[in-house]
Amino acid sequence: MPRRRVTAPLMKAIALLAASAGQASARGGEPTLAPLAFVRFCMENPADCRAGRDQRTKPLVWSEDLSQRLALVNAAVNAQIIPQVRAPGSGPERWSIAPTRGDCNDYAVTKRHRLLAQGYPPGALLLAVVTTARNEGHLVLVVRTTRGDLVLDNLDTAVRPFPETGHHLVSRQTPADPRVWAS
Repeated sequence: MPRRRVTAPLMKAIALLAASAGQASARGGEPTLAPLAFVRFCMENPADCRAGRDQRTKPLVWSEDLSQRLALVNAAVNAQIIPQVRAPGSGPERWSIAPTRGDCNDYAVTKRHRLLAQGYPPGALLLAVVTTARNEGHLVLVVRTTRGDLVLDNLDTAVRPFPETGHHLVSRQTPADPRVWAS
């Protein structure tokens, strides 16, 4: 069997996976591997995965203005992307920012990208792998606020507190470093 050459992008992906598995959540969750599609996404969109030296890990102060901004981003992205279910066996999963058609992953990273562009800190905008009430895998954006975690979801037009979504958390990014995931 021929040996495969280890490329720089592959080494980056391995390092990112190792970092994800080797650090615990700021809230005490168990460390877990980041989704492989997330690692690929970070290689293609490093600015969306960067942890700043002054990474803010505190929740956002809830206000009516914040609530309205989150609702606007949720509604705009939900309207912009045409839902498309990924066909099994269609190749490696890819997460894309603002595609014409996409699945939950594309909605979630697009919402996070827009909020980062508006100046919100990465530590308050966490991608989360959940299971829905129908026990289906799903990706949402969780925004940490002083009134609790709010969910921006392509399956819902309203921004809701996490407990009201009916979702069950599987894993999510950690506030201290968006490249690190915890269960």
